[in-house]
Amino acid sequence: GVSKATKEQFGDVQFKAWRRGYDTRPPRTTTFSQYYPGNDARYVNNIDDVRISVTQTIMRSYDLGRLSIHRKLPRTESLKDCMERTIPYWTSTIEPEVPFYSSRPKRSHRLALSSRRLCAIASLALL
Repeated sequence: GVSKATKEQFGDVQFKAWRRGYDTRPPRTTTFSQYYPGNDARYVNNIDDVRISVTQTIMRSYDLGRLSIHRKLPRTESLKDCMERTIPYWTSTIEPEVPFYSSRPKRSHRLALSSRRLCAIASLALL
């Protein structure tokens, strides 16, 4: 996969620094890479709280022959970046729904969280 190829290209030490470091970012991906989140319908169709990328909107609208709004999604991200991006969402949206965080009584419900390893580490740091 991409991890093995990246490790071979940059070496084990640098690869581990990206994977386990706090503020070390891996190389940026291009916006036309299959790994760029802006090319994944799960992100594109469900995000409306990220600012619009004028450059990506123009390029992709031209390519498609119609207006297509695109958001400015990260092309690289460290654990620090991930925490700065996800903690505000956690505290404003998820935390009020978790019974042991909320001071107001709620009806019984379940909350399931799914995350990449990097963001899961950031979320666990809040608990």
